[in-house]
Amino acid sequence: MKYKHELDTKGYTVVPQILSSRGIDELNVNVRFGENEGALQGWRRHSTKESSPTVASFHEDVAFIFRHVLGDVKNSTYSFALEYDEHSFLPPHLELVYNEISMTLCYFRDNESDLFIDKYWQENKYAERFTAAEDEMPPNGRVERMRLRAGDIGIFNGRNHLHWRDKFATALTWRGILFHFMRDYTAEELVKQTSWGIPDEKHGLSNTRYNKDFTGGTIK
Repeated sequence: MKYKHELDTKGYTVVPQILSSRGIDELNVNVRFGENEGALQGWRRHSTKESSPTVASFHEDVAFIFRHVLGDVKNSTYSFALEYDEHSFLPPHLELVYNEISMTLCYFRDNESDLFIDKYWQENKYAERFTAAEDEMPPNGRVERMRLRAGDIGIFNGRNHLHWRDKFATALTWRGILFHFMRDYTAEELVKQTSWGIPDEKHGLSNTRYNKDFTGGTIK
């Protein structure tokens, strides 16, 4: 299938206009956001606890899409809505090792916000979320742009592909829901996958891990 092939070869794919105008309106009306998060989250805003039922209902629908579009069954882990404005960005990072696939459903934008993705695949051996330092960023020739319109959903392997968003240049807004999925690990497998990683003060953020053998990744 087209989408599965793109995901396997490029690290991401976009399914256009999967959300109806009614669904877009429902999210814009019912999802509310809290205060700006800290530096680790790039000062973006996350949905409030009161918005959780709305987000959860869309997570179930997206899981259905995942199984039927990609032909692969995985378990939901967690999801939340997020909002970027002129104060926020997304630091370059790899997802937690058990978040095998991520999906971003865009439901509002008044700008051209791209998710940048390193097209090189790298093994994830980090105990917690890996945030890259400036000297670990890929060269421009290795970077793909995933651009979503309202109603589009982007599916990507954030566990093995470094990804980030730049800070907006002007006072604009982008909203979406981020979904994560994992396969059904045994307890032993999960312990192994989450026990790797070497703490390194170089990165400055409390929940980053840095592999001293990291060389920038290799093409899968």
